[in-house]
Amino acid sequence: MVIAYIHLALAILGVFTNIAGKVLLTQSLLNAVSGIALATILIYLAMLVGNGLIMLFIDSRYSGYINVISRRKDLVKDKVTRTFQFLAGLFMLYYVMEAYGFDIYAYEWLTRFFSQERAIGSLNFTWGKVFIFFFVIWASVEFSKFIRVFLEEEVLDRMGMSKGLPNTISLLVRYTLIAAGVLAAISAAGMKMTNLTIILGAMSVGIGFGLQNIFNNLVSGLILLLERPIKIGDTIEVGPMVGVVKHIGIRASNVHTVDGAEIIVPNGNLISNEVINWTLSDQKRRIEVLVGVAYGSDPYNVQQIFQRIVEEHPDVVQDPKPIILFNNFGDSSLDFRLLFWTDNFDEWIRIRSEVIFKIYDALKEASIVIPFPQRDLHIHSADPKSGLKPGDIEGA
Repeated sequence: MVIAYIHLALAILGVFTNIAGKVLLTQSLLNAVSGIALATILIYLAMLVGNGLIMLFIDSRYSGYINVISRRKDLVKDKVTRTFQFLAGLFMLYYVMEAYGFDIYAYEWLTRFFSQERAIGSLNFTWGKVFIFFFVIWASVEFSKFIRVFLEEEVLDRMGMSKGLPNTISLLVRYTLIAAGVLAAISAAGMKMTNLTIILGAMSVGIGFGLQNIFNNLVSGLILLLERPIKIGDTIEVGPMVGVVKHIGIRASNVHTVDGAEIIVPNGNLISNEVINWTLSDQKRRIEVLVGVAYGSDPYNVQQIFQRIVEEHPDVVQDPKPIILFNNFGDSSLDFRLLFWTDNFDEWIRIRSEVIFKIYDALKEASIVIPFPQRDLHIHSADPKSGLKPGDIEGA
């Protein structure tokens, strides 16, 4: 829209220059405007056709064979559209500059700007080297993101690796590529390795004065990735917090709690503190249910009822075998303890609730009472001949 307004303004300017008798200027302006208008239409049509063809492939059934596209369809569409728009903008900018003869002047100015040497104290640099340095780092970071996603979802995911291992490998590859990119940026910018040594020395001083915690988290992140005591998808308990690990980064990890909160846990806490991993080796979890029945109930019949309930539930595994324990003679009830296992860890709360419901229904059907606490109260009156009042007797 902005380009259209500019073209309209230049066309109007051409009319006025023609009225003023500037024929050559008018001809140059109108030729440039018409040429740019035609180029704009062609570039726009090319962008629509190219973007449309790729979108057609993304929405087709053939894209389902590529995990990166099928799992991130909306993100891929957005990236493709933005890329075509960026390229179209570059082509359009170049053609406008060429049409008005600005391309040569722009090239010369950019060459002088990026190649002219500048100095800050004893440090000499050029903006070209600074640009190359940051561009190489940016390119390495973006390339490492793509490689990580491609490895994790397209290559390693098809190899049947254990849970969390593809993420570990892809993260290590990404950090290696970023480190290589930093070294390549230093080399491309013409920096001497002695300068790198000075930077590393300054970093070590910073670690000694105040970055110990950050450095500890970085090292802990590498330990988590290599040793893998915690993997993505594990259910862990750190202090009062219980949640599922969603992401393990180089500095901190993301834990999604059962309440829906996203908690960022520094990796140092996961290494130095005691962590309970409920799903480190398998998805099994033991469930405990305590039930009391009234005195006078047949404990053997109660045991058979409980045994039948846990054996018939589809989510209760039989290895290890469920155990029904006559736990204690309570104050008001015969106390039983049910211990059984499930391999559906994420649903253990639902499974426990369903078992309790079935216990209630079975006991009700068998006319077995679930008692509530009861107390017997004995009242003793004072002997009138003793001369004592009820308040004088302790406990009266």
